[in-house]
Amino acid sequence: MARMRLEDLPATGTCDLTTIGRRSGTERTVEIWFVRVDGAVHVVGTPGPRSWIANLRADPRASLSFGDSEFRVVATEVTDVSAREHVARGAWDVQPWYTAQGHSIDDWVARSPMVRLALTP
Repeated sequence: MARMRLEDLPATGTCDLTTIGRRSGTERTVEIWFVRVDGAVHVVGTPGPRSWIANLRADPRASLSFGDSEFRVVATEVTDVSAREHVARGAWDVQPWYTAQGHSIDDWVARSPMVRLALTP
């Protein structure tokens, strides 16, 4: 696995997030947007239930792929309401896709799956 420095990542982009299926135990991959907020990499999904967040709740270990580079990460769910609003607003500031989805910022804060990803040592 490659070593990644957060400062090398752009402010936003797409990545492949691979989790372990909570029921199947097999790898599950989803292409999803990431955003950097305050230097940390976050994945924020469209409001509503998502399998990838359910998988991360069962096992927070995952891998993150950008092109041909793959990195092992651990996810921490963002649950604090003020932190969720800060991350959601940061996502809206750097990635127009979020604002184009037809949900209010309040929807994103209340119902979006949201995790912070950190590299495993």
